[in-house]
Amino acid sequence: MQRGRPLGLSVALWACTVLYGLYPLAEAAFYLVMTSRRSSIQVPPRVLIGLGLSVGFLLLMVPAWRGRPPQIRPALTAAVLLLMVINLGFALGDLFTQPEGVIVDSATDLNRAANTCAIPLYVLITAYIVWYLNRYPSRAYYSGRGE
Repeated sequence: MQRGRPLGLSVALWACTVLYGLYPLAEAAFYLVMTSRRSSIQVPPRVLIGLGLSVGFLLLMVPAWRGRPPQIRPALTAAVLLLMVINLGFALGDLFTQPEGVIVDSATDLNRAANTCAIPLYVLITAYIVWYLNRYPSRAYYSGRGE
């Protein structure tokens, strides 16, 4: 009989759900709200890619939360590491590229500030998730052995 999910695993799953599932959705919603007053809306590929990856990640989180199948643990670890690399690339790219023209508005400043704060969060939260997914309580939970 399988015991309950360890608290540390629940924290790790919630953290990666927020960081890689809900944060990109909120970012896309923010972008769409900010551009909704314009006559022509051109959604950049970065927003569409982030939106697609977050929906796919949220679908991966369903079996990860349930703990079945056992192969979900290494798949989740790989997905979190891949998403960290992609999101770090996006954040660093946004920080080191100048916007076209010389117009700097509050949305650009807010995007730069969010990216500056997001970089250490991606690294630290991903490190915690990978660390906890490889601890014995998580391995036991996903294998069905209990603690």
